Amino acid sequence: MRARPLARCGLFLAAQVAALLSQPSDTVKTRVQADLGGFGTPEAAGPFKYRGPKDAVVALAREGGVKAFYAGLVPRAVRMTLAVFILSMSGQVMENWLL
Repeated sequence: MRARPLARCGLFLAAQVAALLSQPSDTVKTRVQADLGGFGTPEAAGPFKYRGPKDAVVALAREGGVKAFYAGLVPRAVRMTLAVFILSMSGQVMENWLL
């Protein structure tokens, strides 16, 4: 397997951009899921902090501004970068093995 430094730089950049662009929606999704308490029913989880995703967006903006939407960006970017590299390398190994 021959190293392709430019391709790997592209993979790194793509993972970082993907993490940056998708972080706000992921933060809102995580807050709403955590508000459900993992149970999925209002009766089991008790009182809710958010009435839905729109309410979570408004609450996040009030509580922490734009910065609150990017909480946890660094660990997520690292995780996505590693996942992209692993998938890319395993694809190259499979390609070399099959061809």
